[in-house]
Amino acid sequence: MRTAFVIAISALFASNVVKAQQPPVAASDGFSCFANLGAPDYPKAALDAHVDGSIWTCTHLSKEGVPEKIDVDVVSSWSKGRELLDPAVEKAIRAAKFKPECDGKTVRAVFQYKFHGEATPQPKIETDDAGPNLMVISSEPNPVPRPARNTAFRR
Repeated sequence: MRTAFVIAISALFASNVVKAQQPPVAASDGFSCFANLGAPDYPKAALDAHVDGSIWTCTHLSKEGVPEKIDVDVVSSWSKGRELLDPAVEKAIRAAKFKPECDGKTVRAVFQYKFHGEATPQPKIETDDAGPNLMVISSEPNPVPRPARNTAFRR
């Protein structure tokens, strides 16, 4: 019993040492490194299939500020999440311009897709900068126009 306790304490101490050696992710490594970034599209195929999820990106910039490599991790409960959402995010990142002070850095950002309502041919796409490294892209169906109230007829 005493041996198990000592092993558990040692493991806890070792994990804290490893965490302390890792550099913290600075907020400047996120969206603040983008000089301009257009919101990624919500792909029509993803809308039609009601697919949503989160795209975690690490963009490695060259010394000239050009994306050399984009590492992507997709978290989605849909099997086609990566296939449908990833290309739109990568396209937006490659089309973006980066600030010179971020040249040679790794830029971390999360793009979260949220699906609401029913798929429509022309959904209203809303973006929300929910945090320093998070962009939320949500599909809202176009509002259904309400019929005008007839105010001429009253009892």
